[in-house]
Amino acid sequence: MTDHTPPPQTGRDRVPAAVEPDNPAEALAVRVSPAASPGAPGAVARRRAGRGLRVRFRRLAAGQAGLSTIEYAMGTLAAAALAAVLYLVVNSNAVQSAISGIITGALENVPG
Repeated sequence: MTDHTPPPQTGRDRVPAAVEPDNPAEALAVRVSPAASPGAPGAVARRRAGRGLRVRFRRLAAGQAGLSTIEYAMGTLAAAALAAVLYLVVNSNAVQSAISGIITGALENVPG
């Protein structure tokens, strides 16, 4: 038996040899023809490309595992700070008297 190594692919069926961690956008560079049948030339390479793409996406997702947690924590902290500022503003004497004046004026102008 002879060892058959397929020729390097170019164009539409290009499969990158490796994805550098500092360039995750290269993971999207895989292009596979969806109309090819399993027995067609290059089908094995396409299956490998699909498998490699899944592995690349898992690696990209794993590298961002803690990112959403810190985003939620920062969002919660920002919301709490905004709530504290609004509480202080609404409870100030100037704002309370302005709100009271608006409500009193609205109630005095009710027809009846």
